[in-house]
Amino acid sequence: MNYDTDKQLNKWARENGISPKQLFVDDLSLLQAIRIATNLLKSDARYLNLTQIKKLNDFLQIASSKDRHTITQGQCFAIMNIGKQINRKLFKEFKGRK
Repeated sequence: MNYDTDKQLNKWARENGISPKQLFVDDLSLLQAIRIATNLLKSDARYLNLTQIKKLNDFLQIASSKDRHTITQGQCFAIMNIGKQINRKLFKEFKGRK
């Protein structure tokens, strides 16, 4: 890869809550769950309840620590399910506006 591509990739990773060093090391489902959790807390937090916010924050805290390798695929899927729930709420709201 060239310098510009690396720079863009690193910028995208940081915007989605992923360390550029993690991109090619960690499991794909973990990276997806980190991206989903980060984006939910950043832009769609008004649709989350307190337990979901706590679950997402706890997940991100573990994901950014040295204990990242202890995260199971089931925990990643739980984060992805929260993302699906919020997407359904957003779609219903959008569909209601038309």
